[in-house]
Amino acid sequence: MSSSPGEAAASSAAPHSQGGGAQQQNPEAGPHGVRLRRNAAAATVMAAVRDLQVRAHRAAAPQAPRIHRRQRVFTVRIGMRQLLQVLVCCMVLYQHFTWRRLVVLALTALALLVSGTKVTAIDTPGPVSTIAVAFEAGSAYETDATLGASRVLEQMAFKATSHRTTFRLTRELEKIGATVTAKAGRDHIVYAVSAVKMHTPEVVEMLMDATLNPRLTYWEVKEALITVKEQLRDAAKQPALVVTDVLHRAAYEGSLGQPLYPDASMVSGVSNDMLRSYLSSTFAAGHSVVAAAGVGLDEFTELANPMMTDEPGPAPSAKYSSGYLGSSLNVISPTSPVVYAALAFESKGGLSDPKGAAAAAVVKQLLDESRAVLPRTYRESEVYKSAAGFSHQYKDSGLVGMLASTAPAQLSQLVDAVCKKMEGLAKGVSEAQLKQAKQLAIGAYANQLASTVGMAKLMGPQLLLTGKFVPGDFAASVEALTAAEVAAYVSKALKSTPTYVTYGSLSCRVPRYDQILKRFG
Repeated sequence: MSSSPGEAAASSAAPHSQGGGAQQQNPEAGPHGVRLRRNAAAATVMAAVRDLQVRAHRAAAPQAPRIHRRQRVFTVRIGMRQLLQVLVCCMVLYQHFTWRRLVVLALTALALLVSGTKVTAIDTPGPVSTIAVAFEAGSAYETDATLGASRVLEQMAFKATSHRTTFRLTRELEKIGATVTAKAGRDHIVYAVSAVKMHTPEVVEMLMDATLNPRLTYWEVKEALITVKEQLRDAAKQPALVVTDVLHRAAYEGSLGQPLYPDASMVSGVSNDMLRSYLSSTFAAGHSVVAAAGVGLDEFTELANPMMTDEPGPAPSAKYSSGYLGSSLNVISPTSPVVYAALAFESKGGLSDPKGAAAAAVVKQLLDESRAVLPRTYRESEVYKSAAGFSHQYKDSGLVGMLASTAPAQLSQLVDAVCKKMEGLAKGVSEAQLKQAKQLAIGAYANQLASTVGMAKLMGPQLLLTGKFVPGDFAASVEALTAAEVAAYVSKALKSTPTYVTYGSLSCRVPRYDQILKRFG
């Protein structure tokens, strides 16, 4: 029996659809699944072949000839000064090998070396920081033509500058809660600003602007001159200040003999032009120090470096030249109810001799008879109304001695008691007295370092005059002193020419200077 082709196809497909165990065809593979997989493999092989053909073609292609260029040779000439600067930079980088500050430290060290300005900083845990700048100036750098300039500049501190008016500078300082101070001494002038640490960048900028760019307007100089005259008149009424100032005039010739508190009539010649002349002769980058207390050295250097001059300024024309002379002066004050007598000797070396400066601080405490503490529970001489030791230390010299007062009728006994006190220290001191004097000397020094203001004011002049500042060195030098060394120091000082000053009505008999000279040989 014959059948049509459609029926044959249906009958042939029927057996595959019957039965539960028969496998069904995957609908996703399609009727040509095997052929698709073969085509994909062929395409992959063809792509690999074409890649090999391209690489072979590139390898067979001729390469362009290389051009051999002549090497350039650069010659760098460096002088000894530049070589030393590079070596110092390397030392700074070696000591501060923090990679994130590597480039900043290198640029900072070079800038500071070129400008000649010294920078020092000590970080403290308190919330307040103090920035101070010290210059080699003061009364020791004054001449007869510029007498009183340092006192007027002290009053002109933080006035109008080339970039700010006095009103604007004052408002900006008040806005951040800053306090400012300025002090003119014999061998330095210090300007300082204290504020919360978060305002340190603003403090540094305003301090540098106030000290390096003063405008010195006519009316502000005139007002400052009036204030200075009033201060000098008040100082003339304080015997201790007068005796100390006259003591320096009698002890030194030259720079240190210039008066720190001149007569009010002697500063009338101060003018704008004179102050500018004095500034140009003293305020120089190589003769200044910027000190910070409460700020890290790296951070402070980054802040201060842009404020410094890129090139060294002109050398200051004011010369510091002083020598110890030793002499006698009498100051007559008819209205003074008591008389004063001061006896001083040279402390050779001054601040440049750390051991001598430490011995002078201890001797100052040993000479103080006005403090009733153990082991001295009484005054050695009842002639004293007041008695205190003093130590004035400068760059290469100093004064150490005693200032005392008494009734006018007992002036001779007072001078004799002061001389005996100095002679007694030369013979020696007890261990109990030496221990107490050491503690008092270290305590007075630590009191200066207790605040950021005192620390910055101490760091600046110390680094300016001696080239270094290590707070622990002074205490170590004091602790290392022995009774024999103190006695030897006093004996050496007594061999210098004595300086003798009296102050008061002087209506009674005044001991002569030649008698004191014979006494100390």
